[in-house]
Amino acid sequence: MNEIDFIGYSAVHPPEFCYDIPTGYDCYLLLLITSPAELLVDNELQTVTANTAILYTPGTRIYYRAYGEEYRNDFLRFRTDESF
Repeated sequence: MNEIDFIGYSAVHPPEFCYDIPTGYDCYLLLLITSPAELLVDNELQTVTANTAILYTPGTRIYYRAYGEEYRNDFLRFRTDESF
């Protein structure tokens, strides 16, 4: 079964925005990034373009920030017992 915890649409943050959850959430986080951004992936900071998606699994560190301009995204936090 799938269960949605929270949805955000058209979130906009200033150029100095940084989001860091070292222990992650106890659910999945799907980000649909609509501006340039920097993401921490496998302990390496990576620059991504607008229209990038990333899925964080439960317990995974979540770190992303604006890159040179305001940060924008849509997001979905959800739980599932489905296997990948």
